Amino acid sequence: MQVYITKRFEESKSRDAGFTVLELNGINISYCLHPTEYLYEDDRFLVLADLNLDKTKEKYFHSIAENVVREAISGDLSKCQELLLGQYFLVIVDKNKDEVHFIRDISGVKTGFYYEGRQRVLVGTIVHDLARAASVTEFNEEAIYQILYLHYLQDGFSYYKGINEVRMGQHLATDFSLVVCEKGHHLLSLSESENGLSLDENISRLRKEIDSVHERHCSQDNVVLLSGGVDSCVMLGALADSENVQAKSFRVKGTEQDETAYAVSIAEFLGKPITIVQSNPEDMLIADQFEKWLIEMNNPYIGIWVFGNLGANSNQTYYSGQDTRLHTPNVNPIDKFAFRMLSLNKSFLYPLLKLLSTLLSKSLERCGFRNSSKRILRGLYRTCRALDLKSYLLEYYFHFDKHAIDKYHLPGQWFERIKGLGEINLKTIKNARHLYNTIVEMNWQLQYTHDMRYIQDMAKLNHTYIAMPFYDLSLARYSSTIPFKQATKFTVGHQRYSHKKTIINKFLLRSAYRDKLNDLVYYRDKATSSSFYLLFNGTVGKKIEEIIERDLLSQNSFIRHYQLEATVRQFLITEHWGIDNEEYLLLIYYIGVLCVYYQRLLKSRSCEIPRAAERI
Repeated sequence: MQVYITKRFEESKSRDAGFTVLELNGINISYCLHPTEYLYEDDRFLVLADLNLDKTKEKYFHSIAENVVREAISGDLSKCQELLLGQYFLVIVDKNKDEVHFIRDISGVKTGFYYEGRQRVLVGTIVHDLARAASVTEFNEEAIYQILYLHYLQDGFSYYKGINEVRMGQHLATDFSLVVCEKGHHLLSLSESENGLSLDENISRLRKEIDSVHERHCSQDNVVLLSGGVDSCVMLGALADSENVQAKSFRVKGTEQDETAYAVSIAEFLGKPITIVQSNPEDMLIADQFEKWLIEMNNPYIGIWVFGNLGANSNQTYYSGQDTRLHTPNVNPIDKFAFRMLSLNKSFLYPLLKLLSTLLSKSLERCGFRNSSKRILRGLYRTCRALDLKSYLLEYYFHFDKHAIDKYHLPGQWFERIKGLGEINLKTIKNARHLYNTIVEMNWQLQYTHDMRYIQDMAKLNHTYIAMPFYDLSLARYSSTIPFKQATKFTVGHQRYSHKKTIINKFLLRSAYRDKLNDLVYYRDKATSSSFYLLFNGTVGKKIEEIIERDLLSQNSFIRHYQLEATVRQFLITEHWGIDNEEYLLLIYYIGVLCVYYQRLLKSRSCEIPRAAERI
């Protein structure tokens, strides 16, 4: 979606083929839509919508559009959440008032961006399209360091100076004056207290809530992206009684952590067909479409090169499970110890605890405990950090890790400012459940946006729709009331890729779907397949190396501008990578991506004067 709002006296331009021009009294509107997006128009309103309703539900959208407009403009987004399944980005043009409204769903699954400039406002769902249209020539420096430090952008930010993301639940509008103002901002509003239901009652209700939200998204042709982990398997279980449901799973050729065996086992257990797609790290098609795809994605997460090619169509609805951590918090025994420090961290003892934590953790770090290969030594270090709850949350829940910045030679001047956005005022926190819900609310705007953005990028690239039911607002608000003791209950299971016994979490979720999970999945620990390093030993690594070397030859080098020469040095002299290198490789990947945006969208190639690359 691209929408250009200009003063009425300016010449109307369609800009490119496919744009439609709407001339009002005070303003002109030029717009175009992605093939999967929706349009509704009547005598008063024009609605442009990015939804998770597939094309088989187009008639449904037209039947509810008038109600959606009325509720959206009135400021009551609760009805919009219900009618549009809680996953939408809307641009509504009020022809009578020369007003344009742009509204993002409260859960943040869909997204949109805007640029407010002289005599024009630009709105769109792909941030790079806006950067080109607005002739932006600079990055937003704080956002760039967010990517470098955290590997994701916080809610409301974009890579580009002057282009903002519409925040989750935000309602913005502009009229013929072309000044953007906020009409409202709706929050997640998770609970501060626990419900009074028993464990069995919450297990039963959780099942009903999850089944209900999955049923609402169900279409004529449904495909579950099945990793083999408990979350995606629960998703298939929730849809098991529906017709026209199949599964699709992905693996990387050469991986030693193949999850597809678990995916196949649960699909067979539930009697659902499954397709296994194998990605070849040496596939040259990746190189051919690499930069083109980057320009079409708001969050070009590296996983897109593993499972980005869905072979889908606009009459299908895909399902992505992603994360159920709100419903069944993923906390280990050290996390629980840290949460028990809440009352002490709110008391006069906090300065003493902070000092004790600092002294002990520094001593253990010097002894090599922090990054030890032995789990018990790493756990001892982490326990010392848990004495200072505020610092513990920043490092282990929000990933503000100064050690990683120093380790990879990243400039640290933005660290304190960015870290400040992740700090929680513990004095306002009532109990462990309230603390965890506050973490989720903040992570939903930080880490969770990473998941949602790249999943929706996949949908657009494949001209299809990917529903994300676990981000449903009503489900989240119920789940946030489950007593923390119940939600964090453990059981005994087996390790990720073996049958060795271990403690596993998500007891509540597993119990809710016990009849839909075979033993292999039910007792399996949370797992993800580490295979990105294989991409770096193949085509992706070669392409990133080419991009970085090309940037260093440029007079307008992104790497030199952001003082990243020392960061990329090891990458340029290493020929083979292992699984232990994935944290560093993800950083290198984002540096390569930013080089592409910097050179292709911000700096003119015609002005570059190549010179010998500096050896670094």
